[in-house]
Amino acid sequence: MDGGRFEKWGQAGGLISSQVYSMDQEADEALWFGTARGIARWKHGQWTHWRKHVELADGVVNTVAVDAEGGLWFGDRRNGLGRITAEGSVKYFTTSDGLVGDAVWEVKQDRQGVLWYATSSGLGGRRNGTWFRLGANAGMPDEAIWPIDVDGDSVCVGTLNRGLVCINRAQGEKDLPQVHIKAPQQEPGRVRLSWTAHSLWGVMPEDQIETRYRLNDRPWSDWSLQRQITLEEPGGGEHHLQVQAKGMLGNFQEAGARLMFAVEGPFYFRPTFQIPVGAALLLAAGLAATLRRRKQLYQRSLAASEARFRALIENSWDAIALLDAEGRRLYMSPFGRAHNGLSRP
Repeated sequence: MDGGRFEKWGQAGGLISSQVYSMDQEADEALWFGTARGIARWKHGQWTHWRKHVELADGVVNTVAVDAEGGLWFGDRRNGLGRITAEGSVKYFTTSDGLVGDAVWEVKQDRQGVLWYATSSGLGGRRNGTWFRLGANAGMPDEAIWPIDVDGDSVCVGTLNRGLVCINRAQGEKDLPQVHIKAPQQEPGRVRLSWTAHSLWGVMPEDQIETRYRLNDRPWSDWSLQRQITLEEPGGGEHHLQVQAKGMLGNFQEAGARLMFAVEGPFYFRPTFQIPVGAALLLAAGLAATLRRRKQLYQRSLAASEARFRALIENSWDAIALLDAEGRRLYMSPFGRAHNGLSRP
């Protein structure tokens, strides 16, 4: 209103469409509009538009909500949740990313920074980058949800046929699921790890509690209903597993559950193999050294004996000759050669 009178904003003034379905306002008074032809923003006296098949998947935008980071969440009842960043780029999130449904009817963000969205498949939210869903596990009587009202510790939603439903957030913050990691099952070259998750007082059915894990401080897995992993050739030594369980409001215990376990390496790395084999190798090496030493001593003794024998023969005053089986002379001592007038041995 301007001066007590309504002021019309339409396409003639820069609005992308005259059919406006939703609107929200940033802290700096910038205005966002979801319309039949896309999204419009009025900021610092200028219009900015996001159109169908250009920046957006669909032109009809039914709900918008400004977030604390200066971006805008929006839904078109077909393509999941979209977000326009503070820089103006667009990204969509669908059921493949963790949404409860792609037909988003309304989206709101509360004072704690939790994003809430209503779909034809149930109520969902996003907290610190983690998606969560509230359905029958939280006592939701109907999947078709619209609208949403967030007030303090209560989140109230309208249903298609079951009236109004309110959720106590404070209770949901306390009832965090617990994780128990079972003892590892080890086989040659393989380790199986498994765990269970349960909520206090059965607030959440065990088969609906999502968990995630990481091994040896590696990146976290995606949230899922998985309860077991198999490690192929994990490598010998110490390992540790950490598992977290997601509560109904997307919160979880940071520490989660931890398990330290040891894996034996290949048999040739084990002490039961290395000690006897090492001892045998040392014994063989010692035996080889002894034999080598004995051979050296024998060769030296033989060389000394030959030298003594040669000196005895060559200095003898007797004629000494060595003949073969046919009587041919093979050797004659120096005295024998001199006595018989021979020139060669």
